[in-house]
Amino acid sequence: MTAAIGLAGRNAVEAMADQQPQKITLTTGALDDETSEIAVVEIGPGIPAELADHLFKPFVSGKDDDIGLGLSTCRSIIEAHDGD
Repeated sequence: MTAAIGLAGRNAVEAMADQQPQKITLTTGALDDETSEIAVVEIGPGIPAELADHLFKPFVSGKDDDIGLGLSTCRSIIEAHDGD
């Protein structure tokens, strides 16, 4: 899970690379005795509507210089831990 959080955090930093101010918020919480929630939120420019439903698929990216594996890898790690 640490790797997934790191990838999501790096994605957030890259999303705001060309803007000021930059702000990332990481929140965690227990949903019940067996389930936790982790959220990485940034104030970047947003996700283009045509990418929103596909961002967690391999090789999909909104960045010109990115191969699009970061969020896909995050999803794989989370699913390997029975998360969604």
